[in-house]
Amino acid sequence: MPKAWPEELRERVVKGVKVRKLTIAEAADLYDVGTASVKRWLARFRDTGSVQPAAMGGVRVIWIGIAEKQQLVDLVDAMSDATVEELAAAYNERHGTSVSRSAMSRALLRFDLTRKKKPSAPPKRNRRASPTPERSSRNFSPR
Repeated sequence: MPKAWPEELRERVVKGVKVRKLTIAEAADLYDVGTASVKRWLARFRDTGSVQPAAMGGVRVIWIGIAEKQQLVDLVDAMSDATVEELAAAYNERHGTSVSRSAMSRALLRFDLTRKKKPSAPPKRNRRASPTPERSSRNFSPR
């Protein structure tokens, strides 16, 4: 998500509409912002008395914290060959939680626990040696 417009610009735009009696479209053209932004800033000023931007982003809930670290370590030890999806499913089954794959991945990173990145592929039956490259006669010069 892009950064919020500077508060100084917001104040100039609102002042232009309130004091200089610019229309919303004129203020948007003059300050090179969108009309929807001007409308939002005017509404915010009307509601709060400030044009300060609202907080962006949300709170990330840590499902597997320090208290659950040992449970996770035990699970990774028991299932050392499991993928992140398999670890999340096993953790949810053992503890009655609903930890997502992303939350499991973040927990593994937070506690420096390694994990498998892909499911195991079955071994190939016929492994052939790679052919030796042939020399091209065009590139060979006896001189």
